[in-house]
Amino acid sequence: MLNNGPPFPGNDPEILVIGAGAVGLVLGLALARSGRRVTLIEGGPATPPADFMARNHGPNTGLGHIGLVEGRMKALGGTTRLWGGQLVPFGPSDFRATYAGKPAWPIDYEELRPWFDRAFEFLRVAEATRDPGAVWRRVGGAPIDLGASFEATMNVWLPVADFTKLFATEIADLPTLRIVTDIKATALEFAPDGRVAAVRATSRQGVIHRLTAPQVVLANGTMEAARLLLRAAATATDCPFAGNVHIGRGFIDHVHGIVGRVEGGDVARLRAGFENILVNGCKYSVKVRASDEFLERHGIANCAATLNASGSIRQAVADARDLFRRVFAQGAWRHAGATLAEAARTVRMLAPILWTYLVRRRSYSLFDRGILLGLEIEQIPVAESYLFLDPAAPPETAAIGLHWAFDGRELEAADLFCAELARSFAEHGLGTITLDPRVAARDPALFADLHDAFHHMGGARMAADAGEGVVDRDLRVFGCDNLSVLGAATFPSGSFANPTLTAIALALRLAERLDADIGDGRC
Repeated sequence: MLNNGPPFPGNDPEILVIGAGAVGLVLGLALARSGRRVTLIEGGPATPPADFMARNHGPNTGLGHIGLVEGRMKALGGTTRLWGGQLVPFGPSDFRATYAGKPAWPIDYEELRPWFDRAFEFLRVAEATRDPGAVWRRVGGAPIDLGASFEATMNVWLPVADFTKLFATEIADLPTLRIVTDIKATALEFAPDGRVAAVRATSRQGVIHRLTAPQVVLANGTMEAARLLLRAAATATDCPFAGNVHIGRGFIDHVHGIVGRVEGGDVARLRAGFENILVNGCKYSVKVRASDEFLERHGIANCAATLNASGSIRQAVADARDLFRRVFAQGAWRHAGATLAEAARTVRMLAPILWTYLVRRRSYSLFDRGILLGLEIEQIPVAESYLFLDPAAPPETAAIGLHWAFDGRELEAADLFCAELARSFAEHGLGTITLDPRVAARDPALFADLHDAFHHMGGARMAADAGEGVVDRDLRVFGCDNLSVLGAATFPSGSFANPTLTAIALALRLAERLDADIGDGRC
């Protein structure tokens, strides 16, 4: 059930989950379905605040990172209130040490693969819906063959991306699930044996609560989880993980940008192979990723390419988004005549998209007006990219800050991947790829024109022991066996793919472990 604020009647949960975003909700629902008493506390309100970005400010040193401010939502549902719903599983090579300095995961792909299937099922994505072969047959097409160095991936997007809507009935009705909003976890207290004794949390009214549970899970996002861990290490004299130097270290994101143009190609084949697909209310996007063999042969970070229309569709989408912001988010009805005129113009521009959806079940493209090559690159984890508490404030209240830095070998991966892709396009008659010269030169200046993807990972990475990370293979914090961290903060590396599906798979795996631990009396 959803409480809009304290008090906590019958405060006796078996598991206390901090954060009610994507992974927190999935974990809480999975445990509550099995009959476990679960309390989720969410620092933000039940409804996303209009000023959500203002609540995210913190110092950003190193390279500029847009997602520090724009990519976090502190509200029930977390960033599922913002994202598009793309589901992409990590692949086998993503869990292995495929290049120098890449930490191997303490779990492998085969161990996690069944949990990907369970994650899809939990999110109500049927097996037929997520089968690329079935989707291609449905639209009478097939992926373009680009040779052994590449794989064409088809990614499904959730029709209902907002988890507060997807799971609305259970959020309201599950009797063993309690969700309390507008209460922010501020500190961890520890028992002499190193376990978490209590979580201190402050309500919007300033009331401090001391919450207890046999098991505590930090599921409040990469940056906020790091803030609580760093705060505990800095302020609690009996913190069992105070000496762990990996907390906050190895922050990673995905690096995106336009790096070239495709010219003189077979537009019809490119449209058939790379346009988004719409079938039975589901959207599918097609990307070209490096094959595992190519990655391991060259020892480089993962990469994927997208083909992007350079015509006016991009501006139309931006116009529509801006219109929504002004009319609906800010209630700007005072100038209704002007905004309605803009709306009519936008509808006229978007009419071909609606026709394409109805007739061909494919998303509209303006490939005949030019094709831009987009690149998505895995960021290589380095200790020099890290999260920290703002030194301008006491650690008890400090905002989380980010020093974003690159290893630099991401440029090598971009160069090798793009050069091979250009060769493959030419060999298969798909067109000539003209690249930004900084790609072949491996020029660090290219980073200035790339951007983050709001895919915050690392800072509490999973490892075999405390000498290499923050949590073990079962997501327990080293030295504190009733405290777990859940989410992309625990990822040792990041692939090229959206991390949400992998994080949800880990949430379901953690739910099974916590259920078993409680059943065995280990709490």
